[in-house]
Amino acid sequence: MKKIILILSILFCTSLSAIGQVVTTDPVFPTADAPVTITYDATKGTSGLEGAEKVYIHTGAIIEGPNSISWTNVIGNWGADDGVGLMTQVPGTEQWQITYTPRDYYQAATDGVDLTNENIYRMGMVFRNADGTAEGKSETNGDIFVRLYQPGEYDARLISPGVKNVLADLTDTVSIYGAASLSADLSISVDGVEVATVAAGTEINYDFIVGSNLTYDVTFTAVRDGEATITDEFTIIRSVPAAEAALPAGVDQGINYIDDNTVTLVLFAPAKDFVYVIGDFNNWSVNPDYLMNIDPDGQTHWITLEGLTAGQEYMFQYLVNGEARIADPYTEVTVDRNDQFINFLVDETTPYTVNDELIDYPEGLTDGIISVFQTAQTPYNWQHDDVPLPDKQDLIIYELLIRDFVDQHDYKTVMDSLDYIEAMGVNAIELMPIMEFEGNNSWGYNPSFHTAVDKYYGPRNDLKALIDECHRRGIAVILDMVLNHAFDQSPLVQLAINDGTMSPDNPWFNVVAPHPYNVGRDFNQETEATQYFVDRVNRFWLEEYHFDGYRFDLVKGFTQNRGGNNTDDNGAYDQSRVDILTRMTNKIWEFDADAYIIFEGFIATEEENVYQEAGIMPWGSVHFSAKDAMIGNINSSDFGSIYAIQRGRVNNNMVGFFESHDEERMMFEAVNFGRAGTDYDIRELDNALNRVKMLSAFSYLVPGPKMFWMFGELGYDFELNDDRLGRKPIRWDYYDDPERLKLYKAYSAILNLRRTHENIIANATVEMDASGSTKRLAISHNNLNILVIGNWATGARNIDPDFQHTGTWYDFFTGKEVSITNTNEFYELAPGEFHIFTDQPQDFPEEGLVPYDVETVTSIPSQLADGLITIFPNPTQNGSIRIRQTRPNTLQVQVMSLVGEELDAFTVQPDGSGRDYRYNMAHLNKGVYLLRITQGTDTFTAKIINK
Repeated sequence: MKKIILILSILFCTSLSAIGQVVTTDPVFPTADAPVTITYDATKGTSGLEGAEKVYIHTGAIIEGPNSISWTNVIGNWGADDGVGLMTQVPGTEQWQITYTPRDYYQAATDGVDLTNENIYRMGMVFRNADGTAEGKSETNGDIFVRLYQPGEYDARLISPGVKNVLADLTDTVSIYGAASLSADLSISVDGVEVATVAAGTEINYDFIVGSNLTYDVTFTAVRDGEATITDEFTIIRSVPAAEAALPAGVDQGINYIDDNTVTLVLFAPAKDFVYVIGDFNNWSVNPDYLMNIDPDGQTHWITLEGLTAGQEYMFQYLVNGEARIADPYTEVTVDRNDQFINFLVDETTPYTVNDELIDYPEGLTDGIISVFQTAQTPYNWQHDDVPLPDKQDLIIYELLIRDFVDQHDYKTVMDSLDYIEAMGVNAIELMPIMEFEGNNSWGYNPSFHTAVDKYYGPRNDLKALIDECHRRGIAVILDMVLNHAFDQSPLVQLAINDGTMSPDNPWFNVVAPHPYNVGRDFNQETEATQYFVDRVNRFWLEEYHFDGYRFDLVKGFTQNRGGNNTDDNGAYDQSRVDILTRMTNKIWEFDADAYIIFEGFIATEEENVYQEAGIMPWGSVHFSAKDAMIGNINSSDFGSIYAIQRGRVNNNMVGFFESHDEERMMFEAVNFGRAGTDYDIRELDNALNRVKMLSAFSYLVPGPKMFWMFGELGYDFELNDDRLGRKPIRWDYYDDPERLKLYKAYSAILNLRRTHENIIANATVEMDASGSTKRLAISHNNLNILVIGNWATGARNIDPDFQHTGTWYDFFTGKEVSITNTNEFYELAPGEFHIFTDQPQDFPEEGLVPYDVETVTSIPSQLADGLITIFPNPTQNGSIRIRQTRPNTLQVQVMSLVGEELDAFTVQPDGSGRDYRYNMAHLNKGVYLLRITQGTDTFTAKIINK
């Protein structure tokens, strides 16, 4: 017989979990005004100080409230080996101790508040080595908090064991210890039978010997003054060896539906001795009939459940080694206590049902997240799989976070918005992660169940209906896929953690991420187990939900070959990463050869070219240079690399964008930080909106896939980084603002111009000059030429448009014809003014979407003396014209009416410097005039329109 000795103190930390016991205290219920011994176990939590020669506590008082995390009166000098907070090692262990009276200890802080009359609710702490280069924190890498009890405060609990399930063998002794902060009547019961009592005490102990029962339910009860009752419970589970049996043929890890009444469950759980299946089919109890078999590989546990009711939903969990209750890693449906917050009230009396398929949590029967299986499910009837979808080079992607797109945050409301999205010219939607993530309010990059649709966005079939309807319209649907990491609710993470820390022998995760970008638990992408998981997940969403491809998040982290915090080095060419990512991609294409694959890489050009040559599309941000263009920082405004070839890419299959979920909004930058000139201020709403139109013209007409962030087409100007991951205002009211609606219509016009000629644009010759205050984009093809010119300065600027040829051109936003006789004739553009020209008539948009009339600046200047004298702009701009000479001479100028009446006269003298002479006609009425210019013995006449 062996005795199970359990620790007689309790852990208080950010996770409120006794598992891991990073810190214990003596006494169990410490107060601010009595000595307390704090014991830190360096092997627990983040284990950052395991093997340290010295350990210091860095600690402070919490006085704002019992749940506050704000420290004050901090004691400790980080990185200084000065003895302040130095702990004493318990001989022969990795445990370190320090004893102090909290109020006195924190009162000694040199910077803080007077604690004499303050309630101290908690102690916050982290631990470090002598020079501060290593630290020990909670298992979630957070601060550790220890509760301090107020005078007269009553509490009681089971101290030992500190877990809800205790695994024991036959005849083992389990030591049970309960305590109360104040005198109370204490008792311990086993299976409802009282086995120990203490009257008016603060401690109770009992040694229980495990008998032949499979389980024993133990209850600790504390009653004070006959009324204040506190109970705490745990279960003793007698270990029973699993039967060895070969895994049935044809089944995979996860839930396998054999027929309408039979399911085989398979759990890959290396280093786990035995696993029970518990669920609503056995009242969540440990039953020998539900002990899983173990395959001869010693790692794979399985069981076949028969006699099930066809079509019924069954909830279940795996109880692993009698301790952890986990859901199936491949479940498609989860049940979580957070589900109760998904449906909501529109107002005090009007409910809105986001998801009508939620399953009530079985309170009091189990804990943790639950998985679900259901036989005889009715397959979704897909209707539009045969509709052609766009080629990758033609993608116009609308990136969308459902939470912040529609107030109801559900798929069915997004589907109601497809007319709006389609009319804009969008042919692909990219959904930010929609697989089950931790909590309900999230961007989705904290996944916990990679094959389950997060119920916060609606039922599973609503997602399928949305995708099917998109396909009917020829719109592809791309899923933002997160496979760099998982978070702690993931069953894989829970299987990989032993005693609160990540096991170095686990088959899925790195104990420490080999790159500096990680969040959550970093997958080791080279292990067989991780690759199996990755391939299963990638195939699942293509097969079950008919997604058309993926945008893979953080692929820079898919490496085992980098190290340290040098981010530049981690972006360098990495053959290990190339091998990992090409293997994964090829596996996807084995199943679906047409799947779009997009990498958020931001990796060296050499490496991204390898992916492009394979058919993968890298992300290509020009956010910072585009932002500088928007706000008028001209010297750093060259966004020409949105054209992939211009940044050294091997082809145009780069997803170019100036705004995604990660970057601050262009309109926010413009209206808050835009520059101003004499008569032009970028911060004015209309000017900022027109600059977004100009940016769109230069960006979306460039060959290659393009992407933009939702509501960018309406000039969304709410700050991203005010609360980066938090909910943002949903501004459909922008659509009712006439000026913002013009931006939406301008987006639509530009995108539909591109889509109308996508084959031409994809095969065109492209010239992009975005380096100066005036920028030019020329798209040249035998069947169509497009020219975009724009002025990004805050004052008027001249630009040489360099038309591809002379002849008739069309100003896109007015539809007006322009006759070009000199392709290099300079134009003067007002600040923020831009034009799109085509040499073929188009389906021109409605008038008034931009405030720039082609006649204002882009009608053809009058040229005299064989081009040696030019008069422009014609018509005048703000009543002014310029007279330019190639060879400066003295000119006599007369301004005359059409009937020959002289209205004004002046002389232009050559000054040896500037060639332009500005003449203001604002004093004359609007209309047509003659300009008679005499140079020596030669006289020239030009017709001028004064506007």
